[in-house]
Amino acid sequence: MLPQLYEFRDNVVRGASIALGDVVLDVGCGDGLLGIGALPRVGDAGVVIFSDVSTDLLSRCRELVTELGFSTGAVSWRPVYQTFPRYRPGPWMSS
Repeated sequence: MLPQLYEFRDNVVRGASIALGDVVLDVGCGDGLLGIGALPRVGDAGVVIFSDVSTDLLSRCRELVTELGFSTGAVSWRPVYQTFPRYRPGPWMSS
């Protein structure tokens, strides 16, 4: 994650009025910039679902969440095709 984006992320998360216990779905999460910003707001009572078409980015996101010391009990990682079954991998998708 790029530190120069933290202020942008914090403004987006603040504007979303995320509260303790909420469920947040971060579609196209990339390396988790917005979803990681939401984790402290949802707390252990909530959950952040990170979803991306790239399993490599989901893996990086998982690493960052662990490195930053967040409880993985409040986290779910899902490839887009699990979150939205209509978008299953196929020949249209590059590997």
